[in-house]
Amino acid sequence: MTTATARAAEHDAAGRHNEAIDELAHATRAGDVEAMTELGKRLVIGDRAPLLPEDGTQFLGEAMQAGNAEAALRLATMTALGAHVEQSWGYALGLLVRAADLGSASACSQLNVLGDRAHDTASPAEGWRALAADSNAH
Repeated sequence: MTTATARAAEHDAAGRHNEAIDELAHATRAGDVEAMTELGKRLVIGDRAPLLPEDGTQFLGEAMQAGNAEAALRLATMTALGAHVEQSWGYALGLLVRAADLGSASACSQLNVLGDRAHDTASPAEGWRALAADSNAH
């Protein structure tokens, strides 16, 4: 947790949600990728924030490009569902692979399930992309 996200959590705990959003927005402008991810998630669904799904999706995309696994995982879910973005199973799977590549344990588990490897907790030797391609064949 970065300083900004910790301060935002303190504001939220005290019921000062506008201040929390301001804290996240300021940190996002300063390049804090974790704050950008949190702000994006909140704006997409209007969680203690205005409902601004296009802005939230943009922040999540930028955070993913900066290497945030949680942002990639959230975008994968949104893309699979067609929530505020065009629905695409192939692109969603690619985003899930990106999240796994960035270190998301949840994405790794999901790819193992999709690849019929539910009991395999380690990254397959051939890599996540091969596993995703294999799951597309099923």
